[in-house]
Formats: sequence, structure tokens, C-alpha cells
Amino acid sequence: MGSFSVRAVFAIGEGVVGLELFNSAETLRKLFPKLLRSYGLDALGQVRSKPSKKETLCTAADANAFLKSVCNAKAEEFPAVGEGLDIRLSGCNLTGAALAAKGRIIHLSAFAIGN
Repeated sequence: MGSFSVRAVFAIGEGVVGLELFNSAETLRKLFPKLLRSYGLDALGQVRSKPSKKETLCTAADANAFLKSVCNAKAEEFPAVGEGLDIRLSGCNLTGAALAAKGRIIHLSAFAIGN
């Protein structure tokens, strides 16, 4: 999958809900406030719709398992609207997308589905 300067895994309670991979800290710095709001709204919606009584929280092993699933996901490439490639990911209980330009992935997002 290549090397990334910055990785962020987001979890709600006991499960990973998404991950973001970036080619630079500056890219994350620009997008982090919007990402945090988005994942925060998802957390509020999930807590309201199905409150958990479990005491367990997401672990590093859970995050690593999700990352492994992303690495094993099916990838389809399409020309991007601007420069580069739009890569769409699909796998067991996940979906995602990435933008690649000049042979490098700039940003990859993956989300858990069906949980």
C-alpha cells in the first residue's frame, strides 16, 4: 500500500469505524477539523441509535486488523476528475477510496460497513 507519513484510526466504542491515511502531515492538518466533525457526528448518531452497554473499547489489535482488511480489499482504478487516479476499495465489511497522483497515494479513506 505504500508508506504514509500520517495515519489516523477512528473508533466508536469497541469498533473501528474508519481510517485516514495521508502522504503528509500538512494534508492531515488541513483536513482534520472536518474529519473530526464528521466522525463525531457519526458517533453521536450511533450512540443514540444503539447505545452500547459493553465495557470493552477498541484496541490496537482491532485497528491493525482493520488496516489489514483495507490492504486486502479489492481495488478498482478510474481516471480522477483532475490529475491522477481515483481508486475505489471494497472488501469484507468495508468500503473506501483513495486519490493517487504521480505514482503515490495522496489520501486514502476507508470505512467499516455492516456493523
